[in-house]
Amino acid sequence: MKRLSSIFAGGRAEVPLKDNASGRPPATQMQLLLAAIDGATLVRRQPDTDGERFIVGCEALGGMFMHSREEVERRILAKFPQLPFDDVSAAARYLNDRIRAEIQLITQDRRRAHSWALGWVEER
Repeated sequence: MKRLSSIFAGGRAEVPLKDNASGRPPATQMQLLLAAIDGATLVRRQPDTDGERFIVGCEALGGMFMHSREEVERRILAKFPQLPFDDVSAAARYLNDRIRAEIQLITQDRRRAHSWALGWVEER
């Protein structure tokens, strides 16, 4: 924690400086990265032969990009060069998990059975 010498008391008193306005220690780079991934926008694109495709919108990772594990790791390394590779891999897996959860929601909606007898009520 930084300290500031006070001009009062003849410069003998030291006052601790808070790291930020809340008084909490500053966030680590990994915490900032995970918060950015939490706030990222995921846009589903038309699936291709490899499966589902998503565009990720995340300013902390340089804006919008087509999702792939390699691209995510490359962008994290470029924007957060001080992170160890284990943390980079963990953050990339976290974004993959978010996308998998989004795919699961999509497939649940597709699998939902519609009764031919009751389907006309839902279509109104």
